[in-house]
Amino acid sequence: MTWEEDARAETEGLKPYFVTKYGWAPRIAEPGGQEILDLYLTFTSKRLGGHVFGLRLRYLPDWQVAGRREAFVNPQQASEEGPEYWPPAAGTTVRGINPRHNPPVICLRGTWGYHSVLHADRPMGDSTLLTLLLELQRVFDE
Repeated sequence: MTWEEDARAETEGLKPYFVTKYGWAPRIAEPGGQEILDLYLTFTSKRLGGHVFGLRLRYLPDWQVAGRREAFVNPQQASEEGPEYWPPAAGTTVRGINPRHNPPVICLRGTWGYHSVLHADRPMGDSTLLTLLLELQRVFDE
């Protein structure tokens, strides 16, 4: 399989039970003319008063080694990204999410920030998309 087929299989293979339970609303986009597959999801944080965050996970040809490139985006307009869309809200920190790092990163297994920026010595291994999303939902709700 090609990296794109692997990425598409992973993104399309999310268990409907968890997608519905957490309201992730996954959407796949393929920007034309580029070797990119983007997965957009929404997260609602119980801990942060029901605030909704938009997350883009970008798959590039090296995603299985370097991790999925993470960015928080405007949940209403996914083309808008930047530090203002990253948690924390109102000064509250969220474990594993560091918007003040340059670049902003998520330090959870399966993301580029974890595997290529902060812990480059740790391989992707069994860092499945579902494992990453469940852990991210957990940190939003703890």
